Amino acid sequence: MGADTSLCMWIDFSSPDAETNYFVGNNSSAYGIRYTPGTPGTVLFFTGGNEDDYTTLNYDFPAYRVHLTMVRTTTRNVDWYINGALIGSTDPGATTAQSIRAFGRRSASSAYYAKCKMDEIAFFNEELSIPNIKRVML
Repeated sequence: MGADTSLCMWIDFSSPDAETNYFVGNNSSAYGIRYTPGTPGTVLFFTGGNEDDYTTLNYDFPAYRVHLTMVRTTTRNVDWYINGALIGSTDPGATTAQSIRAFGRRSASSAYYAKCKMDEIAFFNEELSIPNIKRVML
């Protein structure tokens, strides 16, 4: 995902596992978008091929189905929305775009699987506005 793109999906954390949950990953490397439960929980977004190219956002997902939207506003900044409301922004620290090749797990060589249900995954070649995020959610 490069700049000016958006990714939306429904995620159900009714029974979150204590392990890391990868929503999105790459087949050949150990990076992606994941949630690690905790107090608070952590959303971790990897953008490049090394461990220095990531950022975190502390957020506790509610223990029910939520609509997650990720808007990549520049090659560095990512805005995160839950149910149409901005929960924070992150800067991955690198200007590379993440190659998305897997849903519900990270790399094939070292797979970590999501312990949650995902549905209605959609990509957009634009930065979705809040009204459009809510339209997609509804």
